[in-house]
Amino acid sequence: MTPHQRVADLRHTHAHKSPLRKRKYFRFKNQTRAEDFCFNCRKPGHGLADCPEADRDEEMGRGICFRCGSTEHEIYKCKAKVDPALGDYPYAKCFICGQTGHLSRSCPDNPKGLYAQGGCCHICGSVEHFQKDCPEHQTPMHLKNDPF
Repeated sequence: MTPHQRVADLRHTHAHKSPLRKRKYFRFKNQTRAEDFCFNCRKPGHGLADCPEADRDEEMGRGICFRCGSTEHEIYKCKAKVDPALGDYPYAKCFICGQTGHLSRSCPDNPKGLYAQGGCCHICGSVEHFQKDCPEHQTPMHLKNDPF
């Protein structure tokens, strides 16, 4: 038994020792399931991995590298060079507009930008970057080099 299996087994056993713990465990599990939101069919109650409509959609692009199209690895392990004219993710399919070549965070039809739950950069109000990357929030050079 692997350590992960052992921990999962212990949690399962621990959660079912008393009726109160059992109720809390299943209430939490059902609550998190209800909060899931599917990026394929755009309906609540399940995630992309469990979507009944995803099996019918051959073009979902799940399990492939968005950069080179390989099924042997995912994008974080890809070392392939991509033609800049094709964009950063030529094999990705956007959940917002259904077009290939970009992710939903950079979709021109996505009003929320990088902030899927809503929100914006607290400095300039943009949804195209995070506050830490805001061009209006540049740290002066003398503060970057000062260790104190």
